[in-house]
Amino acid sequence: MLRTSLPYDDGAEKEDDRATLMGLFATTNGQQWKKKKNWGSRAALSKWQSVEANGAGRVVKLELSSAGLRGACVLAGVRA
Repeated sequence: MLRTSLPYDDGAEKEDDRATLMGLFATTNGQQWKKKKNWGSRAALSKWQSVEANGAGRVVKLELSSAGLRGACVLAGVRA
């Protein structure tokens, strides 16, 4: 599980969260994940399976322990 707290609510930073998550998806064989509902969609990040977002729409928690990730997990730009 990756837990992070990001206190900003700027729209550009929400897009940074989206881009970071999609980088994770791409580098860990996301197309084969068991839990990937809404990943890559324009849905709010809180609607992406295994993603928790705060009221501002920023990612605060990922629960990916049983999603089936494979590969390297590189999360450039993540601040904890």
